[in-house]
Amino acid sequence: MKKYVKILSALADDTRLSIILILASGERCVCEIEDILKIEQSRVSHALTILKNADIIDFKKEGKWRIYFISTSFKKLKIFPAITKDIQLNKTIKKRLEVLSKISRKEMCK
Repeated sequence: MKKYVKILSALADDTRLSIILILASGERCVCEIEDILKIEQSRVSHALTILKNADIIDFKKEGKWRIYFISTSFKKLKIFPAITKDIQLNKTIKKRLEVLSKISRKEMCK
């Protein structure tokens, strides 16, 4: 039960929920998430820490970057498809995500 309380607690925030929806579309580094949401790096990092502690996301090292993605254990939960199907990113964030998808990580995160 504690696991679900931690997960639901982590989901109870607009920024963290937006990050989950962004990561559902693919792996991202902090600077990409920061650019998509137009929020400062410290807020992104804090939200990522909470999501990581709840085992919702995970990361891998790729050169100097930490690349975040939805954890395998979270993808197995029934709540994951419900979230990604029923909750949509706002139009502005969707547009930024589309634009960012056309830019390489090396170009963006120097």
